Amino acid sequence: MTPASVPETAAGPAQGSIRQVAADRVCTGCGTCAGICPTGAVTLELSAGTGTYLPSVADALCTGCGMCRRACPPLTWCNRSEGGPWHASLSNYLEVFSAFSTDQFLRFDSASGGFITGLLVFLLEKGHITGAVVTRRVAHDPLLSEPFLATSVQEIVAAQGSKYSPVAFDRILKLLLGLDPTGHKIAVVGLPCHLEGVHRAAEQYRSLKSMIACTIGIVCGQSPSLLAYEHLLCRLGVDRGELKTLSNRGGGWPGFLTVSCKNGESRRVPYGSALSMGMLLSSPLFTPSGCLLCADPGGFSADVTVSDAWLERFRGDQNGVNLVLVKSAGMSRLLRAMRDEGSLALGECSVEEFVAANRNVMHHKIRNRELGMALLLGGRAAAYGSRMAPAERPAGGRRIKLLLYYLHLMLLRKIPLAQRANRLLLYYFKLVNLLKK
Repeated sequence: MTPASVPETAAGPAQGSIRQVAADRVCTGCGTCAGICPTGAVTLELSAGTGTYLPSVADALCTGCGMCRRACPPLTWCNRSEGGPWHASLSNYLEVFSAFSTDQFLRFDSASGGFITGLLVFLLEKGHITGAVVTRRVAHDPLLSEPFLATSVQEIVAAQGSKYSPVAFDRILKLLLGLDPTGHKIAVVGLPCHLEGVHRAAEQYRSLKSMIACTIGIVCGQSPSLLAYEHLLCRLGVDRGELKTLSNRGGGWPGFLTVSCKNGESRRVPYGSALSMGMLLSSPLFTPSGCLLCADPGGFSADVTVSDAWLERFRGDQNGVNLVLVKSAGMSRLLRAMRDEGSLALGECSVEEFVAANRNVMHHKIRNRELGMALLLGGRAAAYGSRMAPAERPAGGRRIKLLLYYLHLMLLRKIPLAQRANRLLLYYFKLVNLLKK
């Protein structure tokens, strides 16, 4: 596992450890640093206080090689144009589609449209890949989620659907780096921070780069901490030890959050309700600081980026539709092959519609982030985002609202209000969240 020679990042000399990123509270908990550290100096720990994954560095083992910094998403995100169609929130792209799997089972039980599951099944059955990195809930503790290497259609289908929770790629990266690259072609499904980490790790490990067949990004506003789910179970009257399964989506579109217990009882929470993504799971109270300062809405480095079709023309379709932003010529050919054989329905869509469907996520992460970084980090903000294209500066009333929003985030950095969350606080921070729009 000898790393390839890689130039230093624009964030500064690649020396020292990832400790400063965690100290600045911009770490997304993706786990890349721990997964690729050649000496095992960086490990990832689940913090009981924050409900998120955080890196820890053993000074005695750290050689200061800088590999962790060269693969750290907050330090490496880049949306600068390489020529061709470009959007600040998406970087370069080729074309956009609406899409859904023609397999009704996949379509109905997925988060929306079944596109990702259908694509992975197609790639595996046609021999384009030998496996796919996907995420599942941990069987013995469903509040936790873990990525794993699925090598069968059954495993891929079983992992379908969204998992709105902290997910760390440290162990799966170690697994991939231990494989013989000549015998594996892997698709990787992940959030923007995961794919950025994998992309930068592949720049340093040639074996990893040769193994990855394609990367599939999921548009992400934020991932709630585990504290959000502990609060959810408390509100539902379910003991964590009695939890059998937890599903964030499924059952049509936009779907339900479903909690089932070992005694056979279950609770169903409609998507967008007070205990689902609409308030609890998207509240700043339960959102890691790194997510609130993330620059990448959908995966600048992905081969394809996928989202729900949050557009008026699709709202009546309860079977679900995906919007698909294609970034590589190879992926364009694959999607057309799926359409031609009848496993995928493709429709016309524009990049403007793709952005509109995810408007709040796209605008917040690009337009608002620079102001937030400056307020929360002061001079340290210059270390993050140096490879990002300059964003439009918010002005007037919008700037005042954003100042109020980030002042609340400063408060949350000082006072752990998540531990004291109640309905009044949740409603209050629901209003706070509106300030960033």
